[in-house]
Amino acid sequence: QARSAARAHVLAHAALTTMQRSSGGGGGSGAGGAGAPRLKRTLVCLLVCTVAGLLMTTHFIDKDQTASLHVAIETVERAWAEGPAHGAIQDLAKSTMIHHHHWHPWAIVHFHVPRTGGDSLMTHLFATDDAFTGKSWWGPNHLPRMYEDLKEIGDLNWNSPSRHSLYKGFFSGDDFEKLRKGPWRQHWEKVRVFIIMRDPVERVLSAARWMQRKGVMVGTGRLEDYLRADCPSPYIENKLKSYLHNAMAYQLGDQMNVSLRKRSPEEAVERAKALLRDMEFIGFYEDWQSDYYALYDVIFKQYEAEQEGTAAWQRWLGAFRRVLFYIGAVVSRPRMVTRKLAAQVSDPEVWGLLRAQTFYDQQVYDYARNLTGRPANPFYDDYAQLIRKEGIPGAVILLVIAVLCGAVCRVCCRACCRWSCCRFICCQACCSEQWRLWRRAAG
Repeated sequence: QARSAARAHVLAHAALTTMQRSSGGGGGSGAGGAGAPRLKRTLVCLLVCTVAGLLMTTHFIDKDQTASLHVAIETVERAWAEGPAHGAIQDLAKSTMIHHHHWHPWAIVHFHVPRTGGDSLMTHLFATDDAFTGKSWWGPNHLPRMYEDLKEIGDLNWNSPSRHSLYKGFFSGDDFEKLRKGPWRQHWEKVRVFIIMRDPVERVLSAARWMQRKGVMVGTGRLEDYLRADCPSPYIENKLKSYLHNAMAYQLGDQMNVSLRKRSPEEAVERAKALLRDMEFIGFYEDWQSDYYALYDVIFKQYEAEQEGTAAWQRWLGAFRRVLFYIGAVVSRPRMVTRKLAAQVSDPEVWGLLRAQTFYDQQVYDYARNLTGRPANPFYDDYAQLIRKEGIPGAVILLVIAVLCGAVCRVCCRACCRWSCCRFICCQACCSEQWRLWRRAAG
């Protein structure tokens, strides 16, 4: 922090010196005047001030301030989710659904790990009227059993004309084994499977909060009560353990439903790794800014291209719908890579429970990141580290782009718009000397 502060003070002094020089520079009225040098000095001043400001910001932000920022941002996120804009996006998804009215000889399976943004992903990337999304298990009478759900709707028959082309739900590794070795055995090469994973601690904390919002109350409502899953109701206890106790390892390697688990955690981990090796695409919640369109290219580009009975304007709106999710992923990246939920946990007892309940999940998650060539740890310690690693280079890149755009604009204005009235709209700021000449000529 001391080094950061020293660098910030030096840059701030340089910025002030640059500002004084730029403000004290002489001017000229013609094309050979001091307009261009003054513009260059201003841009340099902006660059130095931006870097100095970011460095000074990192000097004052620590882990406590990071946690406070996360709490404040969550308030804004809740207001957004409950506001009219969120509902408008849902309406947009409904009006631009991908239509598949006839049977296709393939199937897409989203192996949905809970609390990885699967519902938002479907809204923006693959909203379709030909999907089976599984039964919700937030209610009082259901735990995830996807194979039985498919059997109930008749989709185990691959050749059925009513079989869906896309499936999203809480599949388990055993469900896949039954499908692979059973009714879909002869067509398994036509099944395209993808999964989105999330840091286990963040996922468990998100799940516990979601259960609280859905009215699943345990004990006094403290986080440790949910993690212990000590509940007088056997059903609620099973639900908590299914969702919070190494759920990702068991979902991929055995059964997510704790009442159906029959393998040791070590065996579940090995089976989960084998399943991941067979996935067509593995993405990560923390890497949405890169994985979102990669998933579209690998899985859904052909799926959307083969849709039926969709007007051109709906396709354009569908592209706009996809862009909205990407913009959200870029804007929320600082939250995703700074442990937005774990940063708010400071109790050592809670951390002990979190580590115990995600021990095997962490092994599966680390293996998936290594399998896809990602860094083992996608997180920064706090916002200060994020700004130092990404904020300052990003600001410099943006300013360089601004300088290049300004230079191109000046060249274009001088070459193509010397006496054009369009200079009134776009060229006044960057071609001030030409603007003055135009004013003289116009009287």
